[in-house]
Amino acid sequence: MEKLQLSVIVPVYNSERYLKTLVDSILAQTFKDFELILVDDGATDSSPAICDDYAKQDKRVRVVHKENGGVSDARNRGICEAQGEYLFFSDNDDYLFPDYFEVLLREVGGRDFIISGHLQGMRDEFEAGNLNGRIDKVHGRLCADDPNGIRYFIAAIDDWIGAIWRCLFKRSVILEYDCFFEMRNQEDVLFTERYMNCVDSVVKIDYQGYYYLHNRGSLGNSHKYVGEYDVISRLEQSWDSMETRFGTSNEEWKRNHEIQLGIYMSSYLIKGYHADTRVGMGERLRRWREIRRDKWFRQMNPILQRGMRKRILQCCRYGLYYLVDPLLALYTRFKPLA
Repeated sequence: MEKLQLSVIVPVYNSERYLKTLVDSILAQTFKDFELILVDDGATDSSPAICDDYAKQDKRVRVVHKENGGVSDARNRGICEAQGEYLFFSDNDDYLFPDYFEVLLREVGGRDFIISGHLQGMRDEFEAGNLNGRIDKVHGRLCADDPNGIRYFIAAIDDWIGAIWRCLFKRSVILEYDCFFEMRNQEDVLFTERYMNCVDSVVKIDYQGYYYLHNRGSLGNSHKYVGEYDVISRLEQSWDSMETRFGTSNEEWKRNHEIQLGIYMSSYLIKGYHADTRVGMGERLRRWREIRRDKWFRQMNPILQRGMRKRILQCCRYGLYYLVDPLLALYTRFKPLA
């Protein structure tokens, strides 16, 4: 029996409104040799029934019903169920262009990891046919076929790996290094950074085959999903390990991570002031001190950030949070922080 090339894993939770758009785009792929694993994560709407209907219609579709455990738990269940050489993870409310899998599997060339471009925008813009100058063919390709190559291209490669839905992962690498999803916040970034520490070959292409769709009204409470300090700490551990493994002293790589960390750190601090995630003054001050003691924070340049984030990190750097805290607490009672 010929080995299955690809398993597509989709965690499904209360997505009845948009699920069919995503699944139809997957089943319409020009590449056909894949299985689609829909992991019903305890959905309470009609999503489970929609999944079951697809399984009846197409033998490539398998449905796993489980109690709600969050997106990481659902994806891990999908990994355990998968049979394909490569794994692709999709959100349950986006869209794949028809040749996406064909291009990814052609371009990966047996390597451990491929990273592609993507489009993103509001759903109504997508439905109106606004593709924002989509790159529909591979014009740029960057290949690294050993750790030395990865070291040389580390900044260009690592700058793109935060979103799992523009990547293919080798199932054998995930299983060999026990590289599973762990957390509920920034779980995709943590997973890809850990995976990057396990690979020996990577290819990056500019082709855009995935449309990441934002839905009106779904972005207002995004601060609720900002990770706590344990997410920041785990990211730093991954980057320390990557620096050790690839021996990189690339300044662009470090600057990219400092910018990313600055966003996470400032968001973590700001989260404590939002009306629906507000914590007491003692806890807010503890968070400021926690970030100020952070090894990466002590080395990074707050000037790399902009606007409010820049000012927040500068206040943290110079220990001004005792003065700033009551002002922020008062200000956010009338206006949310960006």
